[in-house]
Amino acid sequence: MKSKELRLRRKRKTAFAVSWTSVGLLVICVAGLLVSFVLYGLARTNEHDRLYVSLIGGFAAGIAAFGLIGVGCMKLASKWLFEERDEAERAISEDSFFAGEGTVATFRDAGMVLEAGSVAVTVPYPELRAFAVCTRTRPREKGEWSVAIEIPAKYLSKKKTKNEPPVYAQFDYKPRLLDRLAFRGIAVGGEKKGKGKGRFRRLETFALPDRRKRRNALLTALVGAAVAAVGVGLAFTSLSTLSAVMVALGLLVAARSTVRFVQSKFLLAVYREGIFKREENGLGAFYKWEELVSVTRVAKDGEQSIRLDFGYGELLCPEADGFYDFVARNYPQKTEKRS
Repeated sequence: MKSKELRLRRKRKTAFAVSWTSVGLLVICVAGLLVSFVLYGLARTNEHDRLYVSLIGGFAAGIAAFGLIGVGCMKLASKWLFEERDEAERAISEDSFFAGEGTVATFRDAGMVLEAGSVAVTVPYPELRAFAVCTRTRPREKGEWSVAIEIPAKYLSKKKTKNEPPVYAQFDYKPRLLDRLAFRGIAVGGEKKGKGKGRFRRLETFALPDRRKRRNALLTALVGAAVAAVGVGLAFTSLSTLSAVMVALGLLVAARSTVRFVQSKFLLAVYREGIFKREENGLGAFYKWEELVSVTRVAKDGEQSIRLDFGYGELLCPEADGFYDFVARNYPQKTEKRS
């Protein structure tokens, strides 16, 4: 391993360790802040007011500091991981790139050679297609860029069946890779990388609530509120310390369950720039119109679903009432022709 790659690896591991340590300390500060607030509110004398105020200020400052340190170190770790991978690729050759775990792609005269251990496969350049892909978790311009290269399944599959869908290898988005693709005559489709940083304009939102998860979240919130209420009742007894803990935990459970209740729905939103999808677990993804080939309605398991076709792959998701009709009305070029 080269000295530069080794230095980058050490720096990355240190940044990851500091980041996760900061997250742990941040959680401790949040718990301490809640308990301090409750103790301050339940105090029947002014004897310890200065102590409680100092604790609240200290824990609040800790939350801000550890939050900034954690985010900053995570960004540095990601940056150094990218540079470390690039150094490892260059150690093989200037024409080599990692294509997933344990696989190396090298652009040679005969074609792109995929090597995984002792197995090597050569794919001719005319049979390859490349797409620039930006993964966005929120409706904004900023996202994680990569390059997906489409490989016919016949080069990788052992079954050799007809009409088998192609395989996509994902690569880090970097000028060196784009130069190699251009040199080999492979055009890069998909989205064009710009420099915009703004948020996008939402036109309409369509939701599909998960009734079971909402019911469970509501019940948990009620239990948390009940625990907090019992804690308030104990504040006027000799169990004031237990009271403070019960109120803090009850409020925390109730707050988390309330957030879970609000988020327990599948959401599709239409933006002027594209489509935003958010799962019941809160994970989101945004797709720009320019990377979407079509938006169609299909029947699956007796229910209507929405299929998003990107040209390099497709995604099936539940249909929220009114979503497809809105897209067909405002973006007819992206939908099927309706009879």
